[in-house]
Amino acid sequence: MKSFLLLLTMIFASITDWLPALSVEDLQVSFQAAVLKANESRDKQIGVLGQRYIAALANLQEKAQKKADLEEALAIKNEAALIKEKTWPLPPVPGEHSKSLKRPRQTYVKTRFGIEREWALSTSNLADKMEEALEAQVTSLTKAGNLKEAQKAKELLGKIQQDPELAKARELPSRVTQSGRSRAGYLVRRNGDDLEVLVRYDREGKISLKSPIENVVEKTGGKREKGKTNARTLGEFVGLGTENLERHIVLDYTPKDGKLTPEELIGVDVSFQKDEGTIFEIKKGTNNAYLGFPNLLGTLSSPATYRIIGELKIPKKNNTLSGVFFRHGNSNGTVLGEQITSSGNWQTVIREGAGGSPFQLLRIHFSGFDLPNINRAWGDKFILKSLRVEFIKFSAHIVEQYGDSGEAIITEKNPSRQRLLVTNGVIVEGL
Repeated sequence: MKSFLLLLTMIFASITDWLPALSVEDLQVSFQAAVLKANESRDKQIGVLGQRYIAALANLQEKAQKKADLEEALAIKNEAALIKEKTWPLPPVPGEHSKSLKRPRQTYVKTRFGIEREWALSTSNLADKMEEALEAQVTSLTKAGNLKEAQKAKELLGKIQQDPELAKARELPSRVTQSGRSRAGYLVRRNGDDLEVLVRYDREGKISLKSPIENVVEKTGGKREKGKTNARTLGEFVGLGTENLERHIVLDYTPKDGKLTPEELIGVDVSFQKDEGTIFEIKKGTNNAYLGFPNLLGTLSSPATYRIIGELKIPKKNNTLSGVFFRHGNSNGTVLGEQITSSGNWQTVIREGAGGSPFQLLRIHFSGFDLPNINRAWGDKFILKSLRVEFIKFSAHIVEQYGDSGEAIITEKNPSRQRLLVTNGVIVEGL
């Protein structure tokens, strides 16, 4: 294995020497042959390891039989059957048999993962070099006017970048230490911006808000690209103790953006004044009035805490409209922060609160009058110079969960079915 990898390293280290002589087809064949060789070497080593483990289990089973311990003998026999059936990852050792099977299982898993990790490192290195070669091919072939071959190289590059087996090879070493012990417990996605990170075990060997995190390429939601976060721990990632660090801005309006027209506009006329901003006036003849911004906030299944910052004026000359307030969802949703009352002057307000609604909707409601008496507020207005809406505390959803040897034991790419690891800044118990 090592001599083969050394040869591959020497070959790929001299890309500039052999690249001009190889076509895209030659590159593909050479790469596939190298990957196949790496796979065969891994499978052979795993096969030998399995045979040795089965032989060791046979000795243990014989000892259990001599003690007339039927349950232990059957458990050991079942363990050997799992290896013969090439089961991976292995299910947990039954608690009542952990004394006899735990240590041999740990030895097997550690050795097996050492093989898997070596394969992952070599295969990902091959893929990296192949991508480098193909990118060079695309550039050189395009410059030479050979656009058909350049397109072939680009298509092959895309296939390699999205190959699930190669993605597994790239991800596996970052999740597991050299010893084979798990370093990463979860890949999680936070709500709002759908940013994903790898969550590692903390110093006590637990997944907690102190667990270190690492940026990864997103698997679900939005574009498949490596997001950016300055957070160092899971707690910081979901917005704890990181004032002005981890925020997700979903609306940021200023007068330079022109007139702000909500998608949900009930009983309100909207106009714009350059030096002031957007003017919202309650229509004459209306029997209800509010503003709504759909698809802005989270839902009950993905809770968050929001901060709303606005610069606004509620004129003194209004007949009865004397305040506004923010609500998450429809008329049954949670009010975010305290009501804003009129001062007659421009005021900068900050309101924070945990949402609570099945609807991803931010509403602005008016106050100072009862709905049956809304006619008294016809023609009343308020002016909005700026409005910013932010996620400041997040929930984290489980995209993948990893077993003791770093293998993915749960993968869920559908955001609507992903379980919560953290709910609005609080880690879920019992996971």
